[in-house]
Amino acid sequence: MIITVTGRNQQEIAPEQGVVQLHVAFEDDAATASQATHQLADQLRTQLVELRDREPSPLADFRLEAPVSRTSRPYTHDGSIAPLRHSAEVWASATFVDASELSTACARWSSTPGLDVTDVRRELSEETGAAVREQVLAAAVQDAVDRARVMARTAGAQQVEVTDVADPGLLVPFGGDHQQTMAMAGAMSRGAGDGLELSPRDVVVATEVHVRLETR
Repeated sequence: MIITVTGRNQQEIAPEQGVVQLHVAFEDDAATASQATHQLADQLRTQLVELRDREPSPLADFRLEAPVSRTSRPYTHDGSIAPLRHSAEVWASATFVDASELSTACARWSSTPGLDVTDVRRELSEETGAAVREQVLAAAVQDAVDRARVMARTAGAQQVEVTDVADPGLLVPFGGDHQQTMAMAGAMSRGAGDGLELSPRDVVVATEVHVRLETR
């Protein structure tokens, strides 16, 4: 007898770090926009270096991208060409391991003209994330095997042996069409206009596997 089952598992883990996305931008004449953007980006870099160099440091890592300048000539409501518009911007990100320092920094940056906090994501470290994903995957396979054993005993068989294990959609024939087998979700907020949710929520790690077994 062949038994084909789905195994699932999910874990909820407290986030270990917060990643904040920052946007420095000014619009003016070309020289003024560029100078203002460079000055604020330099101030931001100084603040991030100071946080990184503290002992213990609340900052795991940060990154500032190169400045980008743009020039556009928009149209007015009556279809005529408006004067040239010049803008300059710098994107940055910082990874905090201290939630209190993250909140303090975001409050300061959000009140700084020309600097927007565009996103805050609470997540696991790379090492913890990899370990949890491995645990969840192993537990999902075990869940499938346990379910198959119950089915086998109910049907009168005593033993089952795994013959195939696959991500959803790869074990053919098998019902259903799944595009993602492992999901990791954390607390996230976007857009200063909607406000930023800084209180940490658990990170959810979930997966699903398909397993085929044969009774003995």
